[in-house]
Amino acid sequence: MPLSFDTIFATLPSTFYTKMSGEVITDNPYLLHFNPELCELIGLENSFFDDMKSLDYFIGKNTFPGSDSLAMVYAGHQFGQYVPQLGDGRALLLGQIIGMDGKHYDLQVKGAGLTPYSRMGDGRAVLRSSIREYICGEAMYQLGISSTRALGIIATNRPVIRERIEPGAIIVRIAESHIRFGHFEYFHYRNDYKNVAILANHVIEHYYTNITSTKNRYVEWFQEITARTATLIAKWQAVGFCHGVMNTDNMSILGLTLDYGPFGFLETYNPTWICNQSDHSGRYSYQNQPIIAQWNLYALAHALQSVIPIHQGLEVVADFDRLFKKSYEHEMAQKLGFNTPNASINLLWQRLLTLMQHASSDYTLTFSDLLITDKFLTHFKDKEQATQWIYTYEKLINEEKKNGNTFTPKNPRYVFRNWIAEKTIRAVEDNVDLSIISEILTMLNSPFEKQEKYEQYASKAPEQWQNLNISCSS
Repeated sequence: MPLSFDTIFATLPSTFYTKMSGEVITDNPYLLHFNPELCELIGLENSFFDDMKSLDYFIGKNTFPGSDSLAMVYAGHQFGQYVPQLGDGRALLLGQIIGMDGKHYDLQVKGAGLTPYSRMGDGRAVLRSSIREYICGEAMYQLGISSTRALGIIATNRPVIRERIEPGAIIVRIAESHIRFGHFEYFHYRNDYKNVAILANHVIEHYYTNITSTKNRYVEWFQEITARTATLIAKWQAVGFCHGVMNTDNMSILGLTLDYGPFGFLETYNPTWICNQSDHSGRYSYQNQPIIAQWNLYALAHALQSVIPIHQGLEVVADFDRLFKKSYEHEMAQKLGFNTPNASINLLWQRLLTLMQHASSDYTLTFSDLLITDKFLTHFKDKEQATQWIYTYEKLINEEKKNGNTFTPKNPRYVFRNWIAEKTIRAVEDNVDLSIISEILTMLNSPFEKQEKYEQYASKAPEQWQNLNISCSS
């Protein structure tokens, strides 16, 4: 077998997981799509999927040599309320693979069936949400945003009951790690401080190898977690991405975008936008994401207080505001084409966002059309104010060029809008049209370049797909 396993998570104490195999799928499953780039990264030849027997390793019929299949246990704060036991209710970690770059990568199947942590669930995943996660993971990666990704999707041919009966699927996920803030909360709130330290040491040893200090290693580690989280959220905000369910069990200890549920990209610029129809209070609205990220870090600080004195942990988290602001200002300056932010540049993009909000401008397209004056102005009702903004913008551009600075705006033309996701899902579910997945992925692989072939996707939602509501059910 071509994969090289080194199952490091399975070496942790048995209280961290339940070893088990996945539910055997016998309903004529078939490969819906696979990711050649990720195959190459983990050392898997593309021809592996030519044989239908290859699916047996992901549908419970066979086991990779060296793998050690298990379901992880963790806890988490869900919508601000602590839930003492969650865990992999429908996912199994097959093990860690050593990639061609020498890094460890989790190989995980999601939708693999019941586990001890399924609670009232059925352990299955629907095709709809699997397609969304598969494509969006790649979209985020191509946008330069840290994310879990997926090796492929397997259609199970099993019905799954949610709000309605839907086709089921298994998504094969790849990430450097699926360890979450909630892993530490699980042990902390059981007063199992020994395992908090064991897990912290495991994460530092395998994923934060740059930390060599022995005296302050936990503090330095937590500082880096905070910095990575601040950078991640700044990138989310800059591209207009809304996660939808920023519970602590959905927060990656490595600063990855984790668990794609009712996510969405901004259409019209509305800071109060809520992409999750189950979020009745707006806790996880677009504008609240930085606040919630810091709240989650405070929750992690409390869970780590057996290895980091709480006053030190809180000091680290208090620095989140500065780190986020610095990273977000840098991202927004780059969207306007400037290398380094300053007060004038900050005022410029802040003013632009205000104009966009008043005009209900499309977030992605307005920034994409920044240098095409005629098209840019079509995004605004008040042409006079927009024209004045352009005048101020051009003055700053000229000043930058006089100072010898380069000027290259960095804005995606294409993002994985919810209407594009819905169009893809309908094509697959209703017409078994699998080619559309390749089409959308090809477009999203070059999000910053205008592609005439795909300009239909650089647009607002068609009437039949406007105002889509996305729920947590998947």
